[in-house]
Amino acid sequence: MPKAAHGPAARRSRDSSELLERSQHLSALGASLAEVASRHRGRLVLVSGEAGVGKTALVRRFCDVQGGSARVLWGNCEALFTPRPLGPLFDIAETTAGELEELVASGGKVHEVVAALARELGRQAPTVIVLEDIHQADGATLDVVRLLGRKVGTIPALIVATYREDDLAGAHPLRIVLGELAAASDVERLGIEPLSPAAVADLAQSHELDPDELFRKTAGNPFFVTEVLGAEADEIPHTVRDVVLARAARLSSPARRLLEAVAALPPRADLWLLEAVAGDAEAVLRFAPAAADRAAALGAHREAAAHYARALAFAHKLPPEAYAELLERHSHECYLTNQGADAIDALQRAIELHRELGDARKEGMALRSLSQILWCPGRNADSEGAARGAVRLLERLPAGRELASAYANLSQVYMNAEDAEAAAVWAERALMLADSLRDTPIRTDALINLGAARYVTGIPGGREQLEQCLGLSREAGLDEQAGRALLNLVWGAIRRRDHAVADEYLGWGLGFAEDRGLELWRVYLLAYRACSELNQGRWAESLDCASLVLREPFPSTLPPALAFTAIGLVRARRGDPDQSAPLDEALALVEPSRELQRLAPVAAARAEAAWLEGMPDRVAGATGPAFELALRRGAEWPLGELACWRWRAGLLDEPPPSAAEPYALQIAGEWRRAAELWQEIGCPYEAALALADADEEDALRRALDELRRLGAQPAAAIVARRLRERGVRGLPRGPTATTRKNPGGLTAREVEVLKLVSEGLRNADIADRLFLSDRTVGHHVSAILRKLGVRTRGEASAEAHRLGIAGQDR
Repeated sequence: MPKAAHGPAARRSRDSSELLERSQHLSALGASLAEVASRHRGRLVLVSGEAGVGKTALVRRFCDVQGGSARVLWGNCEALFTPRPLGPLFDIAETTAGELEELVASGGKVHEVVAALARELGRQAPTVIVLEDIHQADGATLDVVRLLGRKVGTIPALIVATYREDDLAGAHPLRIVLGELAAASDVERLGIEPLSPAAVADLAQSHELDPDELFRKTAGNPFFVTEVLGAEADEIPHTVRDVVLARAARLSSPARRLLEAVAALPPRADLWLLEAVAGDAEAVLRFAPAAADRAAALGAHREAAAHYARALAFAHKLPPEAYAELLERHSHECYLTNQGADAIDALQRAIELHRELGDARKEGMALRSLSQILWCPGRNADSEGAARGAVRLLERLPAGRELASAYANLSQVYMNAEDAEAAAVWAERALMLADSLRDTPIRTDALINLGAARYVTGIPGGREQLEQCLGLSREAGLDEQAGRALLNLVWGAIRRRDHAVADEYLGWGLGFAEDRGLELWRVYLLAYRACSELNQGRWAESLDCASLVLREPFPSTLPPALAFTAIGLVRARRGDPDQSAPLDEALALVEPSRELQRLAPVAAARAEAAWLEGMPDRVAGATGPAFELALRRGAEWPLGELACWRWRAGLLDEPPPSAAEPYALQIAGEWRRAAELWQEIGCPYEAALALADADEEDALRRALDELRRLGAQPAAAIVARRLRERGVRGLPRGPTATTRKNPGGLTAREVEVLKLVSEGLRNADIADRLFLSDRTVGHHVSAILRKLGVRTRGEASAEAHRLGIAGQDR
């Protein structure tokens, strides 16, 4: 074959290939900008596609054709192992200057940066903001995208974010953000596909290369096509990778070294930086901790942990005191980013160094921190041991802030264990010392522990004390303490079925946590919301919240355990397949803890699932340890729930002392009053189960109707069987209410699966999206094909469009 064209001809081919078959995408972006300009309501457009497909070229051409009708602000995410925190915001702030530039430069918090950006955009509208390659973004930048996506309707700007779909693994942080934004009305996706065979043939016209072979070997990727057409080759190589490597191989040794450095550094690195790239230990120890400090201040905790780890590789050159401090800072950032083993290891090494140096004060404080980290994965005995060790060490020294903090931490350990008496003892000691030191944060922490221990265990005044702590914390700007008070208020309210209180604080608390970057608190609140929705019979909403929790990698096992429990229990109540898998996951997470707040919800859910399956013999094993612990603690609501399931399984004859009233009434045979109480506190499923305990036909019929309304098919089947045993005939059979209201006779879950099938997703992709197993998805797909009377996925997709299922908002 003759040589491929190069020089001007090749450049023309590259220029034209960038925008071939992209007119509809340009039109879509133009329509979004026009809507922003006319309605003064912002939009976020997520532009995705594989590497080299032309995302940047498309967006640049779109921005170029605006002709000054809109301001354009452009920020790039850097292709680094440890990206610069808020990297693209630095680019944008250089253009805007003013408040935004000052905040970004000074390390402002993410919610402050987003607020300043929103104010800047309000001053000059419309504006196009481009965030390029957000699959490479640091944690702080992803938080910015998350917040912008939630608030974009109030911002007069078109925000265009590009990313590589093929670079997103299942647990990639960006995938979590995309999942959160999936249902937002002002967020849309724009997928960029490779070029068609016709477009590739058009590009190859001036080259004597086989267009079909060119398409086959490049798969229509514009970058690969232009690389092949621009290469000095007589034939198309077997892989495009060979083209790129061949072109690099023709470079001189210094040029290749420069190319390698450019590949590892930011896209716009200065020449002096390229020349200085080296393994300079002194520079690493000087600059890596500083970079980590800045990343942590901006909320980019994963990047901070990576910077500290880089410094620790050279830390043997540091004095022991500095080495220990670096280990502690690294531990904290690892803890915040779900790197629990690394966090514990680093802190234990720091403790050893403090001990060798004879610094009991720092050793005690490190033990206090270790106690907090060990609690998260449920290592409660180790957590208590570290907390007591900290107190023993610090009590030998003159009393100060460190000892007050250790007392407060030990109080929190007992509060979490629901030992109200011990929690109060240590909280009082912390309060006395904190008051003498006039230390408001520690004083507030101690009061929160005291209030939470009281509220959860039913001691009067606990809720009011927590509400007071919340108000004082917010006034004083103590965000962490405000978050703790909020979490404990919601925990106590859900435990006691105070749904009005829980809904009130969940309503504004999630926004409070989001705005202040309190992501750990936000995940806890989502898990608690999943529990609240479950209790109130809003099962679809409970699943939505639980799914959001499971997309977040955070150190504590409690939120995912609650999320798995909600998912398993909803599946059990609806009669969906694969209900045991999430309950098994939950049990594995909570078993090591021996803590009631983790064990009780899982035990009750497993007992209920066994009862619904007609296997009451499993209830004893499911509830035993948690029931004994609830008895020792006198925890009225967990005790009542566990006792009720044991009673249904024939393991109890009368309610245990201090069991919550609705459960105690059911066990005592007062089903009518129990049902009334459940209705009053807003738990329709429990009210129906109370009616199901009746020996009257009218009550059983009411129970059956309510259970069918909720879509609780297994429980409804149990009640229907009891009615038939009483001689009642003519009871309706057939699909549940949930099934009847869906087109094609599909269940709600089958509708979800069908929508994803119609989008072209494979079973594995659907399983990842819905947190199901591949096997379960396969069962759902088979059921869908059978119910719709079709043979293939393509026919099912066509039927979904006919029924109006495909294309609905998800």
